[in-house]
Amino acid sequence: MSIMMFIMFIVFIMFIMFTMFKMFKMFQMFQMFKILFTIFIIFIIFPLFNINKKLYIINGNKIIKFRKL
Repeated sequence: MSIMMFIMFIVFIMFIMFTMFKMFKMFQMFQMFKILFTIFIIFIIFPLFNINKKLYIINGNKIIKFRKL
């Protein structure tokens, strides 16, 4: 699963870089960095939620406090 997610991540980044290269004149630098930043955040948070599901059984109160933050 983790290898497939890593391959999909690389393909997804390459696809976005290609589309941004095509539409480079339409994009501002700040918008490009913002889109890439959100993609990286999604791929960092997505595995964390899977870990949280396992940790939720062990200690539910800490995860609930963590989600409130």
